[in-house]
Amino acid sequence: MLGQAQKNCASLGARVQLIEAPYEKGEQFKGQMDLILFSYSLTMINPQWKELLEQVPHDLKPGGVVAVVDFHKAHYNFYYRFMRSNHVCLDGHLVPYLIEHFDTQLCRVKPGLANVWSYFMYIGGRPKA
Repeated sequence: MLGQAQKNCASLGARVQLIEAPYEKGEQFKGQMDLILFSYSLTMINPQWKELLEQVPHDLKPGGVVAVVDFHKAHYNFYYRFMRSNHVCLDGHLVPYLIEHFDTQLCRVKPGLANVWSYFMYIGGRPKA
């Protein structure tokens, strides 16, 4: 994904810097980020997903954006159990958290493979004061 993003941003030159790095609580990106993207990762980071989302407001610049695309819910028990056995939590916990803690600009939940599961796309800004 990072390679494709670099190709898509090539015309922007030095105005865009893409960083692939472990994201964790701390001072590494304090107030420096225009965008923080979580792509199909938060449902796999249990229970630390909440800690990472709590870090986001500290790392975004004013006007910065958090974007998340991830699984939402499993609509059948067999799939929920299968994904849970692979450390993926599909219980719909992320969307309510994001809406409550960030300034929501876009939130869409869509059906996945034959409606066996759903996924979501979210874009939000720093929390409202």
